[in-house]
Amino acid sequence: MSHQLCTEAIRLIEQGAHLIDVRTAQEHSRGAIQGAVNIPLQSLPGAIQTLDKAQSVIVYCASGGRSRMAKTVFRSVWI
Repeated sequence: MSHQLCTEAIRLIEQGAHLIDVRTAQEHSRGAIQGAVNIPLQSLPGAIQTLDKAQSVIVYCASGGRSRMAKTVFRSVWI
């Protein structure tokens, strides 16, 4: 991740963005970014309704694959 992207993510989090870890609960328990909420990818479609749509969303996983899928889920539900 570039320095510019990291800086932007930090700014969004400071402004109240949702920080979501889409890894499994077991992966999350082994270590997560402070302040992240664990919503495993398979649980995301139902959990999206509990989030404030007005806030930005930052998702992460172990390698980027599940984050890309989560992005697709958010776009399909919130657009």
